[in-house]
This record gives sequence, structure tokens and C-alpha cells, in this order.
Amino acid sequence: MTDPTSLDPMLDDMFAAARTARPEPDAALMARILGDAAELTPIPAPPPVLRPSLWSRIRDVIADQVPGGMPGIASLTTCALGGILIGYAGLGDLPLMAGTELLAGQSVRTYDVGDIGDDVSYLLTEDGA
Repeated sequence: MTDPTSLDPMLDDMFAAARTARPEPDAALMARILGDAAELTPIPAPPPVLRPSLWSRIRDVIADQVPGGMPGIASLTTCALGGILIGYAGLGDLPLMAGTELLAGQSVRTYDVGDIGDDVSYLLTEDGA
């Protein structure tokens, strides 16, 4: 196993012999090494217990009470806000839009605003003249 280009064949033979015969460490030595490593290894502290915030606890309680969880709460909130909007803004024209007034024989009131043809043509000109 000597290399013909090597400068020191005897040294190459010693390295080859050292590679083939690996000495195994003594069991007592390995036990001391592992014992020292166990003493020096820091013990990790347990992670702190995180307490949920007040808002997340309130949200969880409400979500448990409403069927469907958070999607149910979102639907309920949307319906409630829609009801508030309808109650506040009022829908006086809702029967007219639904056609129930026309079916009941009532007529739709129209108002005469006069002749607006000249005014509309004036607004449609580019420079107003």
C-alpha cells in the first residue's frame, strides 16, 4: 500500500497501520466522559405557562354559547347591524319597491317639474353658451 511517489514509505506504512487498528476507549473512560457531559449540560427551564388575555377568554366564552362558533357570531352580528340600519334609516319605500302598493290599487304620485328640456340642453353644452 505504499505510494511510489511518496517521500517517506515507512511513514506511510505507519499511517496505514494506524488506520486499520483503531483502539476502542475503555468503558470506564467513556462513563467518566458521559458523566462529565451530563453534569455540564444545562437543564432547560420549562416554558412559562401563558395565560390567555381577557378578550380571548371573552371571545371563547361567547363562541362556545353561539351555535356555529365564530362564523355564527359573524352572521349574528351582520343580521343585528342590518336590523339596526333598517330600523334607523327606515324603509318607507319598501312596499313600493316590493310592488304591494301597486297591487293594492294605489297609484304612484308623480310631480310636474315643468319643462326642463332647455335646462338639460344647456347643461350638455361644453362651454355653457
